[in-house]
Amino acid sequence: MAEDIISTPRKASIINDDERLYGTFAEIGAGQEVARHFFQAGHASNTIAKTMSAYDMTFSDEIYGKASRYVSCDRLVNMLSHEYTLLSERLDTNGRCFFAFANTVATSSHQEESTSHAWMGLRFQLKENGPVNEIIIHARLLDRLRLQQQEAIGILGVNLIFAAAYLTDNEGMLVSSIIDNLTTDRVQVDYINFNGKDLEHLSLQKAGLHLLAFKMSHSLIFSEDGKIKQSTDYLYGKSVVVLRGTYAPITTTNLEILEKAEKAAEIFNTDKKPSSSILEFTIEDLEDPDEQPYQDYLNRIKTINACGHSVMVTNFPLFFQIKSYIRKCTSEQINIIVGSSLLEKIFDETYYDQKKGGILNAFGKLFDYKARLLVFPFKTDSLCSTAKTYNPPPHLSGLYNYLLDNHFIVDILGCEDIDTTQHSSMVRELLQKKDPSWKNFVPSEVSQIIEKQKMFGLT
Repeated sequence: MAEDIISTPRKASIINDDERLYGTFAEIGAGQEVARHFFQAGHASNTIAKTMSAYDMTFSDEIYGKASRYVSCDRLVNMLSHEYTLLSERLDTNGRCFFAFANTVATSSHQEESTSHAWMGLRFQLKENGPVNEIIIHARLLDRLRLQQQEAIGILGVNLIFAAAYLTDNEGMLVSSIIDNLTTDRVQVDYINFNGKDLEHLSLQKAGLHLLAFKMSHSLIFSEDGKIKQSTDYLYGKSVVVLRGTYAPITTTNLEILEKAEKAAEIFNTDKKPSSSILEFTIEDLEDPDEQPYQDYLNRIKTINACGHSVMVTNFPLFFQIKSYIRKCTSEQINIIVGSSLLEKIFDETYYDQKKGGILNAFGKLFDYKARLLVFPFKTDSLCSTAKTYNPPPHLSGLYNYLLDNHFIVDILGCEDIDTTQHSSMVRELLQKKDPSWKNFVPSEVSQIIEKQKMFGLT
């Protein structure tokens, strides 16, 4: 609730008055906006050992070592390591808990769509001479003016330090407080990572779901090992194949379709760029990750990871929103896999009534010269529906034929042996009935996890 949120000056004052906390601030790219709040709050000498901003690249490289990019996680980690090491080597704790705060920021002004972003982190102790913990986030700065972006960075940094010091009891408290006194129209947090003995009780995946539930992020990528990846870093320069599904649980049919789609996508990857296949599902209706659906979503991530695939979890209801997000991360090919039975919904104009520009604007965002739909057939004993057999509403037939003729909508070939009538819902029904035949429809790795951890209704 807004009335419960502590103001930024008050947070800085509480930290300054806490004689346990003592550390350094290293900020590059947006002034010293975080440290400024602590100086203005009074009693800053209780908290601040040093502040610095190594703006010059040569100076920065000499201090922190070279990095491939200056606004990157690698550079941030180097900054945290260097500053915390100096602090612990040069000072005695004397009853204090040390911390090193760092950020590296790229700001800009007056762009129609802001590309400003920041890596921010804290290396810290919660007990004198206790273990060293770390929290790192990546934020997209959405304000159009540089001064507003700098202001947001200052607030964000104070929030992160305050959360690390006082709000690590559970993931919800930690995550939600990061954008206190900000709005999701100003800042999006699309990456979080933490480690350390004092944070072992926290679940990184649950924290990620909180980011989505609180609308602090529209999309998160969980790599094959279950760790959250920053989307641009993970997808940059790659040709992408995306398959949306429910995956509750993932089925062998899902993987067979993905394999065929990957082969179809190779035709368009003429530059032979590295490729990444991602299984995506949406949780747009998730409001409280502590409710029952949370565990279901976690189970989906675990079972997909067990098959060796990464997962994109979004709150996007429509395909053009997925594609627009991925396009911000890569300029290479984007191939979105859909079933032929979904074409009717994709060409249903009512889905776009509340969107600016309607279906034409949506399709302009869905399709570009490096983006298309790959369509797998829907088959029954009496029917085989494909992209070529689909008949759109008459007034949209010209648009559909244009997309079909110019390979923006492409049938996936070689799916004759895939039973596309098998769905996750069917597997769940079998699980709930304790019918052992459910194992016939999921990969062996998935069946083992489901049995061991009693997922998806299995008791």
